[in-house]
Amino acid sequence: MKKINLIDLDLTLIGYDSFRKYVLYFMFSDCVTFAKYIYWIFQRYSKRISRADLFSKIILEARKRSDYGQLMEKFAGLAIKNIDPKILDFIKIHTDENSLNVLCSASPDDYVKIIASKLNWESFCSYFNEDGEFVHLWGIGKKNGVEKKYPKTEFEYNFAVSDNDLELLKRFKEYKLYNKVSSS
Repeated sequence: MKKINLIDLDLTLIGYDSFRKYVLYFMFSDCVTFAKYIYWIFQRYSKRISRADLFSKIILEARKRSDYGQLMEKFAGLAIKNIDPKILDFIKIHTDENSLNVLCSASPDDYVKIIASKLNWESFCSYFNEDGEFVHLWGIGKKNGVEKKYPKTEFEYNFAVSDNDLELLKRFKEYKLYNKVSSS
């Protein structure tokens, strides 16, 4: 049975919220994009759209750029430069030839997959399904998604590390609730 090590991206593997940086990465690119982002953010804060709808609108707008693929490679490269070596040490301790390291994030697959690939890990992150609907793996959605993609009947839940997601972490044999403020 394959052992899973689940590693959270934001505020765990890297010390910041990558989606916020993603938003800022594109928000100031031109006046039209800026106006759209501000409008959508206002809609979200006034509860007219869901968090998933906000993410979807922002991602779809960013994807319109002709150089989007190159920008995602660069964005992922910046995240990799900011990986916390302590987290990598935790993962190395729990990794052997029977381990599957999975980078897990509510952030979009546009860059999370690139980061995971460069680390020779799998990724499990938010994505657009075949119908074009944004599937936001956040909170209970992340926990349920992990359990569906990696059923306990086929995988041993070995080790997990995150700054939150305690309900998901408790499913693992060993876990670390990693708080950047107190763990530094």
